Amino acid sequence: MRRNDNYLPVPGEEKNLDVDLNTTARSNESIPMKNMYADDGSPLSSRLGPYFSDGRRRVDYVLAYQIQKPASIRRQSSRFGDNNFIRRLRRSLSMRSSRAPLQPKEDPEVAAQDQRTDYHEDDKRFRREEFEENLLETGLELEKDEATKITGIGFLKIHAPWNVLCREAEFMKLKMPTKKVYEVKQGSNLVEKIRLFIHKVTAPLHPKVDANRPQSIKSLSHPFSREKQHLFDLSDRDKFFDSKTRSSIVYEVLKRTRCTRAKYSMGITSLLANAVYTSAYPLHDGDIEGVNAEANDRKLLYEEWASYSVFYKYQPIGLISCINCLQQPAGRKDGGRL
Repeated sequence: MRRNDNYLPVPGEEKNLDVDLNTTARSNESIPMKNMYADDGSPLSSRLGPYFSDGRRRVDYVLAYQIQKPASIRRQSSRFGDNNFIRRLRRSLSMRSSRAPLQPKEDPEVAAQDQRTDYHEDDKRFRREEFEENLLETGLELEKDEATKITGIGFLKIHAPWNVLCREAEFMKLKMPTKKVYEVKQGSNLVEKIRLFIHKVTAPLHPKVDANRPQSIKSLSHPFSREKQHLFDLSDRDKFFDSKTRSSIVYEVLKRTRCTRAKYSMGITSLLANAVYTSAYPLHDGDIEGVNAEANDRKLLYEEWASYSVFYKYQPIGLISCINCLQQPAGRKDGGRL
């Protein structure tokens, strides 16, 4: 991966990685790690939720991949993992033997299998590095997280900055709300009055979701254009593109990004098929419980639908469909459940 100011070269021993103590060739290797300090030297503030380590940039997509040690390190780790009883037994047997113990010979088939495994793992790593470098060239911002509680799994967090969102929204011709609004006038005929009466009577049965409430004022939507940004309501840029739109934009970039090492293939779909990445998915909006949990659609759906206390209410079909479409990306098998 190309060098970036946001990444600092950190020695392998400071990353708490298992390294071969008998090998000195790797002592000077560095691992790209996210810079956890600001320009003035002060530590970056942490923030709970789907954000980068700086607590400001939102994680729009995540790629998961396997981290496998070389065969030599795996064999050494397995030898170190023997219990003390077996060690003492082997030592006593060797002392009783009248001749020197024979050195065990390495099985050539096992060595060949380990060599093939290391070759495939190195090839996957090279593909990931090339793919991630191409993602950086598209303007996406990346952050690796390999020091997780899940052993052998690494995560690549992806954030789409404002210029990438605008560029891709224009390319995809996404319809976004403009500043112009109009009022939805209710009819005065008998059918409309009956409908309003029924809605008032059944109001306690409806979930408290904005999608189910009748809106009297709506905004006009128009395909987004960077040259006509003055037509759109950009008062809050952080909320102009919602989480579903941001994830869809990043996924389109992932599908178009090439990896020349994979012949006749392109994008994240082929990398998932070849096990270069094990999964690709967007994150949930946030926590659903807790005092500090931010308000989000998932939390609202949990309170107004996924609870026995509201079993008598109608189902918020619109919000359920939105959440399921957002949480069912490529490479996942759970169907995007809550």
